[in-house]
Amino acid sequence: MTDRGRRIGTQRSLEALIRFHRERYPAMEVADVYKLLHQGTMGTQDAVAHPDIAHRRLLVEYGRADARSEAPILEPITLSGQFVRVHLGPAKAQKITPEQISRAAVQSRERMRPDLSAFLGLWLTFREVLAASLGFDLEAVEEFADFAARRGYATQPHSRRYADLYHPSYRLAFLEFLPSSIVG
Repeated sequence: MTDRGRRIGTQRSLEALIRFHRERYPAMEVADVYKLLHQGTMGTQDAVAHPDIAHRRLLVEYGRADARSEAPILEPITLSGQFVRVHLGPAKAQKITPEQISRAAVQSRERMRPDLSAFLGLWLTFREVLAASLGFDLEAVEEFADFAARRGYATQPHSRRYADLYHPSYRLAFLEFLPSSIVG
């Protein structure tokens, strides 16, 4: 396959990923696209240094999670679909324990190799090729891009609107580390 063919394939896969999330979360903003792409290429670094604290936070969040949540239990965050958000409410409803989620998250963090170059490539494709066709305001895209660049492309939270409407409560994991009962 040529470089151009790979770029087109990546562009189509990226567009499908963002559309999937935008359909599920219509109030999704530029910050949420950034977070999606960042998580999919950089993983989560917040809990690596302090796994015990991360596990305690998971226990609290799991305890509060609404088992009646309409969110899917798994949501792809990469073009391959192999790295996912594990939503705690639906996981709780299916009797997936916090320990199982924590173990999968820790194994995934250990395996994940943050790839800033991959992130920047996807972010640039979103900004320059896909944002307008996906209905994002280009001025807002560039404002957020400047903001993110000034902060060294660090992890960012979901937008306030997204957080208020959807109450995201999840952990990141590779499918291979999750119980087969929720993957298959």
